[in-house]
Amino acid sequence: GVLIANVVPEGGLISGTSGVVQLDGWTWEEMTLNPASAIIVRWPNMIARRDFDNPAAEAQQIEGRDRQLKQIEDAFDRARQYQLAKKSAEANGSEINFDARDEAMLPLIEGKIPMIVAASEQSQIESAVNFATRMNVRVIIYGASDARYCTELLKSRNVSVILEGSSNLPRNRDDAYDANFTLPSELRKAGVNFSIASTGAGWNSRNLPFEAGMACAHGLTPTDALASITHWPAQQLGISDRVG
Repeated sequence: GVLIANVVPEGGLISGTSGVVQLDGWTWEEMTLNPASAIIVRWPNMIARRDFDNPAAEAQQIEGRDRQLKQIEDAFDRARQYQLAKKSAEANGSEINFDARDEAMLPLIEGKIPMIVAASEQSQIESAVNFATRMNVRVIIYGASDARYCTELLKSRNVSVILEGSSNLPRNRDDAYDANFTLPSELRKAGVNFSIASTGAGWNSRNLPFEAGMACAHGLTPTDALASITHWPAQQLGISDRVG
């Protein structure tokens, strides 16, 4: 069974703070391993394409993308201004108006926790990594279906990824049938740090051992397959000194 989970909020571009819990305990204090493991960000689509999920005109999609990117950047700018104002107030013995959103961003911009960015397409991954570099914050890519096309970037920037399952069907029309099956072993060979999560909703965590098994059947060693759902995610979430 799955004994530990990183519980993440949903909705919006910057969804909030995730927390790591052990799934056995009487109280939330007893169950909490890391109350603030990461800031969850959902990266906008970088390429406009009209399909069932994106019926808007391409020009509208581009406009929406640019607006969302600006919202993310504005949130970081606002948090940094809040940080400066807070330090100045502490130095002067005064107080500032508390802002829960900006306060939650402080551990990220101070380098204490990473941001986990949901991004699957190559253009999304590259944009998110470059943004994190510019903002000088740590980033972990979640989803990462196109990570095989960004291995040099991910390795050079020391960016790890959380693969959303290894038993999914191909995302791109021209992908090989086993594109997601072989992705873990390809990342391992390329020297990119990764872990494997269960596909989709939380109740699918029951399939996590099979996700590791599928990766093992397609090139990943048994030891690495086990590490991909134990030790490596513990390292990503800052709890490897206690579990994993």
